[in-house]
Amino acid sequence: MSERYQQGHYYTTLGPMLLACLPHKPRKLTLDNTVIEYIDRLHTHLTLSLPPHTHHTIICSGMNTPVKTNVSNLITRRFCF
Repeated sequence: MSERYQQGHYYTTLGPMLLACLPHKPRKLTLDNTVIEYIDRLHTHLTLSLPPHTHHTIICSGMNTPVKTNVSNLITRRFCF
C-alpha cells in the first residue's frame, strides 16, 4: 500500500467500471459515457462512505495529459475538462 493511501488519500485511475470506485478498493475506471451515467450515484456513494475532511482525487487517464481533479469538482464539472 502506498504512503498516500495509508494517509487517507484515495487515488483511482480511470479504467472499465465506475461503480468499483470505492475508497477501500481502488479500481481502474474508464472515461466514457458510462462515467457520466453513473456520476450522480457515485457522488451519493462517496458522500456517504468517505471520511470527512479527506482529500479525494481521481486521476483521469486515456487523455493526452493525465488530469487530476478533486471528486467534488469532478461531480460538478461532469468530466468537462
